[in-house]
Amino acid sequence: MQQIITQKYIAGFLQGTNYNAWYENRRTGYPVFKLNSASNLNTPSTSFPVRWLYPSNELSYNNRNMDDAVKRQFPGGDNTNGVMWILKD
Repeated sequence: MQQIITQKYIAGFLQGTNYNAWYENRRTGYPVFKLNSASNLNTPSTSFPVRWLYPSNELSYNNRNMDDAVKRQFPGGDNTNGVMWILKD
């Protein structure tokens, strides 16, 4: 698995695969990324983010429904460390 995902990452590097490597890492643990806590913008800086935040246009055009969805899914609020239902054991 490690070799396949790493080869997939290398093949897609600089080819417009956007965040595919991040999703693969979150799903499988590969490719293994080194975490530089000095330059990491996540809070806490000692871990990678688990999820993306909702897009800003949801805040502008669908605020009430978005707030309800966040309260149901993430009791701690809309932050990058909230674990999605699909990742929970």
